[in-house]
Amino acid sequence: MGRPVFKRAIAFSKTPVTLPALTPEEHHENFVQQARALGIWTTHADGAARSASSIAADMLNAPIDRIRDLAWERWLTTTSPPRIGRLPDHHYNNLRWLHLISYNMLARDSSRANHAAAFLRIAEDVLAPLLQESARICLFESDIGFFAAALATAEASFVPKMYVHVFDLGNPFLGPVGEKGAFATHTFDVVTLLGGVHEHVLPERYGPVVRAWRDVLEFVGVGKSPCAELSTRDGGGGRKGVVVNREGVREVDEEGWLGSDGGRRGRLFELARDVKSDEGRDVLWVEVCRRFLMKGESERSVM
Repeated sequence: MGRPVFKRAIAFSKTPVTLPALTPEEHHENFVQQARALGIWTTHADGAARSASSIAADMLNAPIDRIRDLAWERWLTTTSPPRIGRLPDHHYNNLRWLHLISYNMLARDSSRANHAAAFLRIAEDVLAPLLQESARICLFESDIGFFAAALATAEASFVPKMYVHVFDLGNPFLGPVGEKGAFATHTFDVVTLLGGVHEHVLPERYGPVVRAWRDVLEFVGVGKSPCAELSTRDGGGGRKGVVVNREGVREVDEEGWLGSDGGRRGRLFELARDVKSDEGRDVLWVEVCRRFLMKGESERSVM
């Protein structure tokens, strides 16, 4: 096996399982489309559909070296070995309010003028009774669609060492969400961590917080742990994480990163368990939130 491109990674504001939350049929159609883009035949000569396994076999034999030679990615990626090894460590970051993309998508589309009302109809149709806090729809999306997915990925222990931190430093610049500094937004987290031309206009109190937060980059460079590992095993040291906000950068226990904002996320996860036990979060994300974002209709979809 070739040398891995990198040994550690920080996932910002999303996970591989968040956006591709599709039904099996939708995943298959997406897979077929990707195969066609690679020039792979997806049907037989008589027009019958090829099996997914036969398409996958051809996909594995795709000319990856030719794709790399096109240099569509950064140099390190284009010159990397064809086979990438398993990541030993991973660090998951999330935001307190990650709805800005959806906000812009809804607010700027005149065809969605009554879209928010559909959320209540969808929630009533799927969950019953009616949800009361309709003004916090996008917080719901952020919690169930991004935070819950990132946490689930970290808890799955796909790699030996998992860390969680929540970036809650409010964006001090004017934007479509209203009050400056009210919410931590993406991509304010990325440009603040890596540095940029905006630093001289940040509030003075942000300076010490940002400098302390940048220590997390040592995780990528030399493997320095940003906090205790997230652990769900007995005797594993508890469920630790890092919170970044106006008060500074500090390691907290589960109550600190799950119970913030009056325990909003904790209450949401309890609701998910009441809805459908271990599958409740999937129901809230796929059948309520995602259906609201993509369709805005109240008829139950065929799952």
